[in-house]
Amino acid sequence: MKIVLLLLFITQGVLAQNTSLLWEVTKQGMKDTSYLYGSIHFPQKALVNANEKLHKIKFKVDAGCFEIIISPDSMAYFSFSLMAGTGKKVNDLFSKKDAKRIFNYFLDNLGMEELMVNNFIPIGLSSFASMSFLVKDTTNAIDVLLQNDFKALGKPLLSLESIKAQADLFSQTPMEAQKKGLLAVINNQDSVKKELELLKEIYLGQDIDSLYSLVSNSVSEGVFDKERMNSDRNLKMIKKMPDLMRYQSVLFCVGAAHLGGEKGLINLLREKGFQVTPMR
Repeated sequence: MKIVLLLLFITQGVLAQNTSLLWEVTKQGMKDTSYLYGSIHFPQKALVNANEKLHKIKFKVDAGCFEIIISPDSMAYFSFSLMAGTGKKVNDLFSKKDAKRIFNYFLDNLGMEELMVNNFIPIGLSSFASMSFLVKDTTNAIDVLLQNDFKALGKPLLSLESIKAQADLFSQTPMEAQKKGLLAVINNQDSVKKELELLKEIYLGQDIDSLYSLVSNSVSEGVFDKERMNSDRNLKMIKKMPDLMRYQSVLFCVGAAHLGGEKGLINLLREKGFQVTPMR
């Protein structure tokens, strides 16, 4: 993973301009104040509590809006979308040497037998492998915990995307890019660990500009397409957000990488006349 130049930028303080995960969103004609929060899909207490003000917002707003609504059915659909069909299994796609390395990695690190590993497309395996580097110390990531809180409060759960659209982002990634990404994770474990630690450090510092740059730097290696994974999705999300805020106050919770950048949600909301103010 190419993180050296980015590290230099961060240590020099070049990128640290937008330093909050939580943003107040207001505009004349909207019912009330709404909020935008940048989440991270890691189940760790420090990250869940990265901005303590978030935990008061859920009591103030009328509804919670997420990328997708997480449920057993939606997760089952997502898992099914990562299943490998004919010609897309590890044994079909990789040389015997690389396949053996992949199977050994998952057996040694995740306890997954070859038969199970062979049932997933490479991008799904890349996700599993990356998550194996994280130490879980809470039940779920912040977006899942917030959805549970909204359900307990009897408040509506809304979504900006369908589970199919999100699953398609992974399953429709070109196979050569998927193969490259899986081998990169397995063959560069130390670099992946360092990048994940850097990502956590930036997230806890609530530096969304640096976070956006780190994610952009990673996706440029070909595993994900930045435009398809972030910018295009942001343009679709921003079409829905104003109408959702018109008659109710909403807490929007999306991946933090969606906030920063020229086509990030903060800038797109401002282009639509909203005042977007950081809350630290």
